[in-house]
Amino acid sequence: MRDDERDIKNNEINVHGDDKMPKGRTIYIVFGALIGAGIVSFVLGTIFGVEDIGFYILRFFLIIIGMLFCYLGANRAVTYRRPNRVIPGLILFGIGMILIFIGLLMFFRFELFSLA
Repeated sequence: MRDDERDIKNNEINVHGDDKMPKGRTIYIVFGALIGAGIVSFVLGTIFGVEDIGFYILRFFLIIIGMLFCYLGANRAVTYRRPNRVIPGLILFGIGMILIFIGLLMFFRFELFSLA
C-alpha cells in the first residue's frame, strides 16, 4: 500500500469514525451567547427604559440559550447518525425549543400587557 493510499484511508477513518465531540468549543459558544444577550438586553433596556433591564436580560438569556441547545442538539443528531447519538441530540433540540418558546411567551405576554 502506497503512502497516499494510506493517507486517504486514514482520512476516511478520521472523518467518519470519530465519536468525540470537538472539545473546548461549547464553552466559547455559551460565553458568546451570554455576552450577546447582555449587549442586546442593554441596548433594548436603554431604548425602552432601564427599570426592566433585568427582565430583558432574562428574556434574551432564555432565547439565546435555547438557540444554543437547538444548535448543539441538531449538530449532534445530524453528525452522528446512530440511535445512541441521535436521541440525545433530539432531546437537546427539544429543550432548546422549549426555552425559546418560554422566552418568546414572556416577551409577547408582557409586551401586550404593558401596551394595554
